[in-house]
Amino acid sequence: MIPQITFENLLNDISLSRPSLSVETVKKFLLNGEQYLAENPDVKKSDICPVYHFYNYGFSEGRSFCQPKFRSITKLDRINNGKKVVFCDTIKSNASFLYRGCFLNKGNSLVNLMHQDSDFFELIQAVFFAQEVVFLRPAKASFRTAYLLELSVVLNILITFDYDDLLLPEYTLYKGAVRSGVSSYNSLQNSLTRDSALLLNASRLVCSTKRMSDIFHDFVDEVTVCKNKLPTEYFIDKKDVLKKEFCRNSKVNILYLSGTKTHLKDYSVISGILIKLAQNYPDRFSLSFMGKLEDQTSIFSLLGLQCQYIPFLSFHDMINKIGEYDLVLVPLENTIFNNAKSNIKFIESASQGVPIIASAVDEYVLSIQHGSNGWLCQNDKEWYETLEAILLHMDILPAVALRAYESALSEYSI
Repeated sequence: MIPQITFENLLNDISLSRPSLSVETVKKFLLNGEQYLAENPDVKKSDICPVYHFYNYGFSEGRSFCQPKFRSITKLDRINNGKKVVFCDTIKSNASFLYRGCFLNKGNSLVNLMHQDSDFFELIQAVFFAQEVVFLRPAKASFRTAYLLELSVVLNILITFDYDDLLLPEYTLYKGAVRSGVSSYNSLQNSLTRDSALLLNASRLVCSTKRMSDIFHDFVDEVTVCKNKLPTEYFIDKKDVLKKEFCRNSKVNILYLSGTKTHLKDYSVISGILIKLAQNYPDRFSLSFMGKLEDQTSIFSLLGLQCQYIPFLSFHDMINKIGEYDLVLVPLENTIFNNAKSNIKFIESASQGVPIIASAVDEYVLSIQHGSNGWLCQNDKEWYETLEAILLHMDILPAVALRAYESALSEYSI
């Protein structure tokens, strides 16, 4: 077990790496001592150094972090031999952290991956020794993000923002959370406005899609596209795709990956089509819903369709579960927000030898050749006719699945 960094060791390491800084100066980077004492009169009464108290006791006691007065600190010289830190204030199993952090930097010993559960001392030490810090989906409400960002500025570190969603206030109306009634327009717009103000600190941006890159070019000069990809170890072997048994019990086993409740409006794209198909072909397919979307199975069960609801699974379990199906549905409203999203549902499904039917939004149009390695639909008629054709001609699935697997392995694996 790796021993935790103590506050004393943290101070010592920082002082050694930056010998021009005295211990007292380093403390100014770590906490606003005056404010901490004002908010904690018991600490002031004890006559203990406020920085020492917070990092040894206050943090674990749940006392508030007091942001240092960075404006009064002179910016330091940039170090040229540090590592890259990738930070996202979310749990390490979060899909954005996996795709934009873990997968893209797999096996890179020069990258420190840090997340919500990372030790606070380790976070600070990593940034002090960094040459570049990448903030994934930075949010101002996160005290870690706010602090590490300002710390990076004063340490003169190259700051990169990484986005896999169109998180700008002018597109609030098109976010799934608003359209699905999960969040109010005003509260979300205010939140995105505060978060987008952080862009002033970014030296460059990395985006997961070209549509997003084109939009963000209005805010930062250097914007690059780095598409989401899946490590090859998540892909099943080709021989397993070739011997995959499709349509067990003479039914097309269909999976709808709902994700979070923010996709309720996206589900409405196909809800009516699925009900009509259940009325007309109840014995030709089964339907499973996987994710945090509220259970939608009751109406289909009443129509005599074999149907089940699968709660939200871990990423590893989700990938394995996808492989049990014959077809995955990816309905998306045709909005600028969805057109800026990446095609991870195609990648994940294809990695298990399962083809998808998706709405014809940007990234899915780029990765799917209709009728060859999947299907694309633009309206109710196309969704119904495509699904109906598959139900009536189940034998087309294996060849499409193989081509989906091969294209994903070739273009979207690392």
